[in-house]
Amino acid sequence: MSQTELHTLIPAGLLMAAAMTVLLADLNRKAHNVFLIPYLSLLGALMAGGSLLILWGKTTQAFNGSLVLDGFGAFVGLLVCAGTALSVLLSMEYVPRIGVPAGEYYALLLFGASGMVLLAMSNDLMMIFLSIELLSLCVYVLTGMTRTRLAANEAAMKYFILGAFSSGFLLFGMALLYGSTGQVSLPEIASSVRDGAANLHLLYPGVALMLVGIGFKVGAVPFHMWVPDAYTGAPASVTAFMSVTVKAAGFAALVRMLLVGLPPGGFHWVLAIWVLAALTMIVGNVLALAQTNLKRMLAYSSIAHTGYLLVGVASAAHTAGDPAVAAEAGGAVLFYLAAYTFMNLGAFALVCHLGSGDEDFDSLERFAGLAHRKPLHAAGMTVVLVSLAGIPPTAGFMGKLYLFKAAVSAGFVSLALIGVLATMVSLYYYLRPVVLMYMREPTDEVLPTTGGWSADFVLWVTAGTTLLLGILPSTAFEVTVQSLRSLFG
Repeated sequence: MSQTELHTLIPAGLLMAAAMTVLLADLNRKAHNVFLIPYLSLLGALMAGGSLLILWGKTTQAFNGSLVLDGFGAFVGLLVCAGTALSVLLSMEYVPRIGVPAGEYYALLLFGASGMVLLAMSNDLMMIFLSIELLSLCVYVLTGMTRTRLAANEAAMKYFILGAFSSGFLLFGMALLYGSTGQVSLPEIASSVRDGAANLHLLYPGVALMLVGIGFKVGAVPFHMWVPDAYTGAPASVTAFMSVTVKAAGFAALVRMLLVGLPPGGFHWVLAIWVLAALTMIVGNVLALAQTNLKRMLAYSSIAHTGYLLVGVASAAHTAGDPAVAAEAGGAVLFYLAAYTFMNLGAFALVCHLGSGDEDFDSLERFAGLAHRKPLHAAGMTVVLVSLAGIPPTAGFMGKLYLFKAAVSAGFVSLALIGVLATMVSLYYYLRPVVLMYMREPTDEVLPTTGGWSADFVLWVTAGTTLLLGILPSTAFEVTVQSLRSLFG
């Protein structure tokens, strides 16, 4: 193996090494080992992120181009590492309270993150499939980690069964793509289609089935059925982790497949993504209106945000023939993924802070009067909810602005209008917890006092970053555009 190939594998290798170190430490379950396990996990995530920063600006390949560490892969990998590190911090006090074995929990978290980093760098069909399966198996088990809770068992079983079906669709689509072009490398597939050597009767069904498989992973309508149950049944820290990292990795695979693996401007797949984006924004926001459980509301919110991201993906795919315009649209997708990572983790930070035992603090009514009892926590939660709603001056507002601007530039004015109307609908359910926190009298219920410093730290960091990206977005957006341009060589 050459030095260049080793450089490509370093980020994922560090996460795997950290996971194995955690398992070794867990073999001898003395008090100091159990205490060190989350800090070892945090160190692994930070080292992987640091290696990506060191390798930033370099394009390296491994396994004959199956893995490519370019600016795009490095940016998404950094998001995954940041989401993993913050999820570890959320878990430090939360995991002991729910009685989950620390060694197994953190090892699965890190192994899943390594699969996501590999997926962001995957440049052929086999690596995409292997990476998706690695991250999926870890997240399935994490969803059902609280084995004594019926809701967790039900969520894990539904997620696993539907995930198995989606993997079948994905694999069958890859088989059809291979049968159509005789290639597994994404650039070679695009070249074969561009040269007219591909069998279109196999190509179009293959692309459609791959969109079904990836659409399941990112929670797009109508492949979203697993999201509400999995998000509600899983421990809050696991929900936080998979809501941001799985989405980032899934969109990385989708963007790379469309911009690298297919020739630009393909009408059929652009139209399919247009329809998926519109349906996902509408269904996610409308169904979120009726929710009275915070985790379930955030689940439908996650579906809606998938729709916003698909707006940018459709715009980038439609304008792929003009790299400058496509880079703006793809950069908007990356910017919004970064914004969503911080604002969604912030929302779950309060759930983890106030959650206790087998029941999370997730009923909306239990937020009544929270501003009178925990004013700083209510303020942090307000910032991230306002950002999720897309209200200025927050990252959520700027992210939507970039996405809808890209849609208009691509000629998708009607899709941008649907996004604006869907955002207006979302104001109701995002501001409802804010109204409860500030305009309702506190209930007689005693709030749990088991929250620790780490969940508070995540809340302040995410709320601060959300404001910073909203007030000073230009530098971050330019970084995302430059990262996307690496896909065009």
